[in-house]
Amino acid sequence: MLLYLSPRFYEWSITRLRGPELHRRFAKIAEVVGEGSVLDVACGTGLLAGYLSDGARYSGIDLNRRFLKFSRKKGLDVAEHDVFDVDGYPEADTYVLCDLLHHVMPHHQDLLESVLSLGKTVVVCEPPEPSKSKLRRFLIRGILDNDGINPPRLDQTWFTEPELLDFFERVMAPDEMVKIGGDVIAVRRPAEA
Repeated sequence: MLLYLSPRFYEWSITRLRGPELHRRFAKIAEVVGEGSVLDVACGTGLLAGYLSDGARYSGIDLNRRFLKFSRKKGLDVAEHDVFDVDGYPEADTYVLCDLLHHVMPHHQDLLESVLSLGKTVVVCEPPEPSKSKLRRFLIRGILDNDGINPPRLDQTWFTEPELLDFFERVMAPDEMVKIGGDVIAVRRPAEA
């Protein structure tokens, strides 16, 4: 909950915790988006928007009202919307799910499959489980990464890196998968008609 108390504190903290990795991962996602439209699902403060090309059209959805208000003040097109209401998503060329799936477990696979069913490009960026230590997991999940919207799942472990890679292969059959710092980015493009 700590990171999510204030949008300014979130941005300040995340840029310091992630360092150059944050820039590299958003630059990779922006490269995939190109000049098209993008929906940033669970957009937070809209950090991705700052990395997109001038020709890209950004929109985001989230449930954190403080973050949405902050994003609107930055001039971003964001809306309050439940990530599980996939049928109600605004139309986009690319759907980005960045640091989202581990917040919604055990429903992560259902959400990803629903977004993939839209038939557009899907980019997923997720970190593997940082530690199997119960204390470290409590500190990361219970304090730092508790978003205040989804209940912290301290009793469940997220994927190790090999498990995360396997999950992406099984569920997404990605066209591309890269590791940037502590994150894995998987990209699935629509089949050519």
